[in-house]
Amino acid sequence: MAQYEYAIGATEETMQYLFQLDVRAPYQSFKPHSKVVALGDGTTRGVGWPVAEWHFSVIPKAERDILKALVPSPALSAEVYLRTLNEDLEWHTYRAVMAWPPDPPDVQNDSSLKLTIEFKILEEID
Repeated sequence: MAQYEYAIGATEETMQYLFQLDVRAPYQSFKPHSKVVALGDGTTRGVGWPVAEWHFSVIPKAERDILKALVPSPALSAEVYLRTLNEDLEWHTYRAVMAWPPDPPDVQNDSSLKLTIEFKILEEID
């Protein structure tokens, strides 16, 4: 098995590891809350749902198209299931809203540069 467990699918049953889809592993970030609010006593608190982002510095068109197929045009978001790391670097499976970037990608030599896919409203399912 690969050394990473990144996976994605339209349903939990159809999730596949990215290596099975011939999609490279992303760099990723994870925030346990979607917003930080300032409190009246000067402290801050995290609120909202967890958010994960998958970052691809360069991704070939074929791989990008595999991921984009989960968010059919003209929509820019869709519910998906994914397996990604949390803030403790542990693998978990989530139901989430996948948000595709609204702006056209920067394309060089049939590859997209600096593609970031956001997964919002993460709900852990395992």
